Amino acid sequence: SPSGMQLAGKHGAAVLSLGIRPGSSETVKLDSFWQIALDVAAEHGKTMNRHDWRLVMPVHIAESRQEAIEQARQGAARFQRDYFEDTMGFEKTFDGPAEQLIDHMVDSGAWCVGTPDDLVAAIHRLDESSGGFGGLLVMATEWGTREQVRHSYELIARYVMPQFQNSLTSLTASQQWAARERHNLMALRTKSLDKATKDYQEKSS
Repeated sequence: SPSGMQLAGKHGAAVLSLGIRPGSSETVKLDSFWQIALDVAAEHGKTMNRHDWRLVMPVHIAESRQEAIEQARQGAARFQRDYFEDTMGFEKTFDGPAEQLIDHMVDSGAWCVGTPDDLVAAIHRLDESSGGFGGLLVMATEWGTREQVRHSYELIARYVMPQFQNSLTSLTASQQWAARERHNLMALRTKSLDKATKDYQEKSS
């Protein structure tokens, strides 16, 4: 809520934002919220740093989007209905059957349940809608089995995190250079093989 941003601005504190929905008609205007913090910080002689801003989102990843959704379907429904709605008292976000709730939440952008590429795309959408932030925290929902949840984190570590840590910069540049030069490189390879074959034949004759 705006009050959280006001308090952070007053003290120049880091911000942790929950309930984000990139791409949804109900999307919290993250860039507007950040401006609230900046305005209040200026009034109190404080400064705010986007690198200290953390956004939180429920995430479950698998090799395919459908696989991820089916793994999380029952656990996600209990997470939303039993805890947030029936225990915490939040209003229902979806009036349909509980087993279809995950489809609604994924389509709205409230949750990211899908492939590593889906999470990369979601992070880029958050970056665009917020104007920039310091990091994404994955809410530990444990919607699947122990093995499925561990595999979800493994996929995030292997295929998502390197995209935002510059771990792939040199590797990608090398692949792109090799692709551009593939015809020249193949010609040199063929020439070298032909020469080696010719030299061997001359020595053997």
